[in-house]
Amino acid sequence: FNLTTPAQCRALGAGVRLHREVDNDPVFVVDAYSTGGVGRFLNHACGPSLRANVTPMFVFTAERESALIDARLPRVAFFANRRIPRGEELCYDYDMRPNDVDDGVGGVRSLACHCGSEVCRGRIY
Repeated sequence: FNLTTPAQCRALGAGVRLHREVDNDPVFVVDAYSTGGVGRFLNHACGPSLRANVTPMFVFTAERESALIDARLPRVAFFANRRIPRGEELCYDYDMRPNDVDDGVGGVRSLACHCGSEVCRGRIY
């Protein structure tokens, strides 16, 4: 994922951009449009096994044996919501609200959800 501000996400333009405010914090959005780590491949589920949080990065230096926390280097971390059985797909709730996704020409897009969860909302956004 690429953590950026909402303004930076809009400035990148070019097509539809899926973004989500993390931890209801308007400072960062997740933008997996063009780059990202392994978390980029986690799918959505309305009844997820994981939750996403922004956390500062631990920094290890040669001068110190202990880790320093650098809040200027935020990362997305995923934590289990519950005990996850072996072989179950790891998913998190994209938590996007209706009318959140701009189609790039002034309209909004909608995407049906087929997660199969008992609490499925019927649409991702």
